[in-house]
Amino acid sequence: MSLLPISFFAARLQSYFEEFCYRLNRRDARLVLFRRILNHCVLSTPPTTYSRLRPCPADRAPAGRSDSCRPPGLLDRAAMVQNSLCVGPVHTGERGALRTAADARCRPLAVRRRRDLDSGAAQRSGRPTCRASSPAVGLRAGTRQWPETARMKGPAIPLLRRARFAARRLGLDIHRYRPSFEVEARRTRFLREHRVGALVDGGANTGQWALGIRGNGYRGRIISFEPVAEPFAALSDTSASDPLWRCVQAALGDADTEARMNVAGNSCSSSLLPMEPAHASAAPESAYVRTEAVRVVRLDSVVPKMVPAGTSLALKLDLQGYEATALAGAAGIIAEVRLVECELSIVPLYHGQPLYRDMIDLLDGLGFSLASLSEGLMDPASGHVMQVDAIFVRTGDQ
Repeated sequence: MSLLPISFFAARLQSYFEEFCYRLNRRDARLVLFRRILNHCVLSTPPTTYSRLRPCPADRAPAGRSDSCRPPGLLDRAAMVQNSLCVGPVHTGERGALRTAADARCRPLAVRRRRDLDSGAAQRSGRPTCRASSPAVGLRAGTRQWPETARMKGPAIPLLRRARFAARRLGLDIHRYRPSFEVEARRTRFLREHRVGALVDGGANTGQWALGIRGNGYRGRIISFEPVAEPFAALSDTSASDPLWRCVQAALGDADTEARMNVAGNSCSSSLLPMEPAHASAAPESAYVRTEAVRVVRLDSVVPKMVPAGTSLALKLDLQGYEATALAGAAGIIAEVRLVECELSIVPLYHGQPLYRDMIDLLDGLGFSLASLSEGLMDPASGHVMQVDAIFVRTGDQ
């Protein structure tokens, strides 16, 4: 028969007693309780086997006293700790004493009211005692008061934090919505404050970014540029019902020409530049799968034909390393631009692209200051941020 390792007991008991203390709102006593049960029940006890444990009648000796049906040491310590913590009766059986003792936390606990306390001293002090609501089986637990350390009361756990704990077990997160901490709300605020009349959506893909803008309340013009045929078809379908949303099948650059676009497997990482190995390693789905001939246009040769003169503009450039080149092609309309949203790469993701310091200096020279940063691409292996999304606003603009 294989032995039960101490690590099994330690991990299982830690899980059970953390949950036990959490339910009773005893956060400050959690570590004390766990150390106590380890010291008394596991660390000083040699491993045992399931075959050494036999059922013990309910009417046998009280907890903490050794008898013939219990192996010496292990169950005595379990009973002593169970008594001192008032968890409930310890059951013995073929599954093992410690495992069934820990399972007792799954049964509901009944906290006695003050008038039901057996001890007069406990009545006078108002200290509650705990007992199991199920009938006693095996070793019977005495009604003992909580240890002094366990009576420490920490602050009540807020409802929101309890909800977050529960949601994270399902792989979800819940947090309070605060507009100043949400990039979508900040972007909408910037568009309103700078009185933007038209948005240029460079690298629109299927239109997910523009849909988000519409959902956050923007009602002005949108001009989306997408060079690859397949996502452009989806973009056209998405924008068909919006009369203020126009789409152009073209890439953005510093000259009106044609080029070969490297099409990525996920379509949103397609670029005119070769991809660096670090990018493909961090996001394998973004690896190039083919090339496609596309049209390249300058912004200042297309946008003035699509919006009224003097309209305040905002540029969103999601061009996978080609943002600086597209800004060079917007020289004729840059004076009308109030916001620029683009990606800043911390490490090279595309061959020959400018990094974040270069882009900040470039936009600073054009009269824009950094107003917002949000996390973009991250390396899942190292946890390092490789790219961030940034919003720049016109310096001194009200």
